[in-house]
Amino acid sequence: MTVILLDARQLKKNPDWLQELVQALEPMASEVVILDENGNQKDERERKKYYKEAALWVNLGHDLPRDFQEILGKGAITVMKEDVNPMFENYSPDQESGNSFLFTGNDKFSVFAAIVRALENHKFPYDWDNLKTESRKLAA
Repeated sequence: MTVILLDARQLKKNPDWLQELVQALEPMASEVVILDENGNQKDERERKKYYKEAALWVNLGHDLPRDFQEILGKGAITVMKEDVNPMFENYSPDQESGNSFLFTGNDKFSVFAAIVRALENHKFPYDWDNLKTESRKLAA
């Protein structure tokens, strides 16, 4: 199973649909962790543990957090809104190119669809290892 890190630290408040997203993801993941400023903020040691364990880092913010390089350096694959930063390219399994899974809308369905795409690709070790390599390059 997979650890999914939902990062809402840059949002003033969590979206109303965040808990629904967590419930939808729980059957597909070993653990779904929320990082936010609204009571789910983990202490530094606990955060670093999740950075190391996370297969997916879902950035729900509109910018990159200060520690994004640390998260990616541990091998997590990014899921985020497509216009956050141009260095993140949507993964294309046909062309075996890209380094993340991007979504367009600000709703639970767009986020969920991108996460499901990532989880489907997680089943292919060769492709996933290539994604992790590309992700680590973003951390450098």
